[in-house]
Amino acid sequence: MKTFLQILLFVLMVTQMSFAQWYQQTSGNKNALYDVFFLDTSNGIAVGKGGTILKTTDGGANWMIQTSGTTNQLRAIFLIDSNTGTIVGGSSTILRTTDGGEIWNSKSTGTSTTYYGVAFTDASNGIVVGQGEQS
Repeated sequence: MKTFLQILLFVLMVTQMSFAQWYQQTSGNKNALYDVFFLDTSNGIAVGKGGTILKTTDGGANWMIQTSGTTNQLRAIFLIDSNTGTIVGGSSTILRTTDGGEIWNSKSTGTSTTYYGVAFTDASNGIVVGQGEQS
């Protein structure tokens, strides 16, 4: 009987651990979101349609709208740390912040590319990928 209870307890524990718990978060945003990047369990930024940038500092319980300065589609984001990040998107959009997203500065590329991905190894070195015509 003791062995049976031990096995039952083990099966119940494994079953509970194997099912992820997902909870829907409400941002108050009506635009489609295309990417999200979390630095840790609390701090993250989501980007999307119409130049949407949303920031959370409490794991997604609350989202604050940030001003992007564009209405272009924002497709991907990469954060180096809590202050430095880069967003890319349609119409050759590249936005960069060094103050935690208070101000997003537009960077010129000289192309008509739609960018879909971005990654950095440090604050100065990164790669952007996309599709489109070179000017």
